[in-house]
Amino acid sequence: VFDGTKSHYKEFSKKKPLLKYGMQKSKLEDFVQKNKLPALILWLSKVYGLKKSKKDFIYNLQNEIKKKKLVFAANDHFSSPIFIKDVVKLIHICAKKKFTGIYNISGKNKISRFQIANKIKYILKSDTIIKPCSINDFFSYERKPRDISLSNKKIITASKKELDLTDSVKTLKFL
Repeated sequence: VFDGTKSHYKEFSKKKPLLKYGMQKSKLEDFVQKNKLPALILWLSKVYGLKKSKKDFIYNLQNEIKKKKLVFAANDHFSSPIFIKDVVKLIHICAKKKFTGIYNISGKNKISRFQIANKIKYILKSDTIIKPCSINDFFSYERKPRDISLSNKKIITASKKELDLTDSVKTLKFL
C-alpha cells in the first residue's frame, strides 16, 4: 500500500499504492475503517520459513546460490523480513487480546535482497558471485516499490511484553 519512497512505514503512514493489489487492499481497509468495523488488519512484510517453497524468497535465493556461479540480487529493494513462526506468534497474541485496527507484522531490520544473498552465500560457504543490480532489472508487469520495510513498534508495544522475534540473520544459518 506504499510507494516505496520512504522507510520503516508505520500503521498511520500515508498510503500511496503502486500495485493493483495495493490499491485493492487500500480500498478495503478504508471501507473497514470508515465504517468502524471491529476488524484486525495486518500488514505483513516479506515472510520466510524453513520449508522448501517456491514462494519463499529466501529459499529461492538459497537455491540460486547453490546452483549458479553468478546471481543477480537487487541492492535497491528493501524489506523487513519476518520468520513465519514469528508471524504465527504475533497473530496468536492479536487474537488472544482481541486486537482491532491496523498492525504491521515485520522483522525489525531493513535489508536488501543483495544483503540477504550475501549472508546466504557466507553461510553456505559458496563461491558464487553475487552481483548487485536494480529491482527494475527484473521483469514485472507493474513498477515495484523500492522500500517496503515496515516498523513493528506498535505491535511490540501493544503485546505488552518484549517478544523474542527471530532475527532474520540468525534464522538464515538453518537453511
